[in-house]
Amino acid sequence: MYTVKCNMCDWEGYEEDLAILNESNPNNSEDKSLYFYMACSEFKTDDYLSNIKIEQNNEIEKILALAQHLDIEYCLWNEQYFTGISQEDLDEKEEELLADERYSREEINEILQKWIDEECTLLEDEFQVSTYDDNRVEYGSQEYLVCTDSEADDLWEESLDSYLEHCVYPELTGNLKYYFDDEKWKRDAKMDGRGHSLSRYDGNENEEKVGDTWYYIYRIN
Repeated sequence: MYTVKCNMCDWEGYEEDLAILNESNPNNSEDKSLYFYMACSEFKTDDYLSNIKIEQNNEIEKILALAQHLDIEYCLWNEQYFTGISQEDLDEKEEELLADERYSREEINEILQKWIDEECTLLEDEFQVSTYDDNRVEYGSQEYLVCTDSEADDLWEESLDSYLEHCVYPELTGNLKYYFDDEKWKRDAKMDGRGHSLSRYDGNENEEKVGDTWYYIYRIN
């Protein structure tokens, strides 16, 4: 269950508490059609929900990418991801029940739900995304960076800049600090790849694809 906040007022609550309004187009008085809008409890229509869903999708995709990297089986059921049963096994079980004329769709859903309740755990309960850095994901005692390609590049630059500031510049004495070429130093450092800077555990970069997006994974402890 996700907490959402309205951009137009101070209301904050759960997504399921949002109201659905059926109104005419406020931007075109000649349009007499009725449209559905999401609104907070103050009934101020807002389009923030689509942006929030994009962020939520990005977060769950990072969890899925890490689960794939760790060879953890998961399945999607009722718009939620669970560990303990693979998607293949769930689909096969559903097909088997659908082929049995003794069961209605409702009964099949109840059987599958009971199976999931007995065998599975919510995927998001197994992984913890950092509240201060959504690129950091914890699994048990292990901590990882899970990034898109552009996010990894940004973190790489930050890591190299930090190393320069704390380790290289303080050692430069006399005229050396005026002639030191930090951009050349960065180019040379980048020959070792992103994993050398971002993965403090083993220096490796791993990649997993979720949907249309590649995610890059670095263990950091």
